[in-house]
Amino acid sequence: MILIISILFFFTTSQHGELAPKYGQHQSTLLNAFDLDGLKELDVIISCQGGNYTDQIYPKLRATGWLGYWIDAASSLRMKEDSIIILDPLNRQYIDQGLNKGIKTFVGGNCTRSV
Repeated sequence: MILIISILFFFTTSQHGELAPKYGQHQSTLLNAFDLDGLKELDVIISCQGGNYTDQIYPKLRATGWLGYWIDAASSLRMKEDSIIILDPLNRQYIDQGLNKGIKTFVGGNCTRSV
């Protein structure tokens, strides 16, 4: 699988409107991480915001019909049936099997060490 990211958007829970990190020649402003309409436009979301954010936003976002990939460092989704713990290369076969079955939620095994 090859993933090509052409546009990056940076969201924040506390500093929206301020300058986002610069990458290449591009710099924009930070977006509101609680804006479900903005989030549901994304194909992939990578979150390291913590379990409270994940518990609040993830189910609401999925309830909108969002079918994107959620990659998270928080433990909140770790034991859910529709998620896979990221421990590549240790569980690469399970990651591949999950992708083939349509799994789109991936979480860290330990948010301080594995993601």
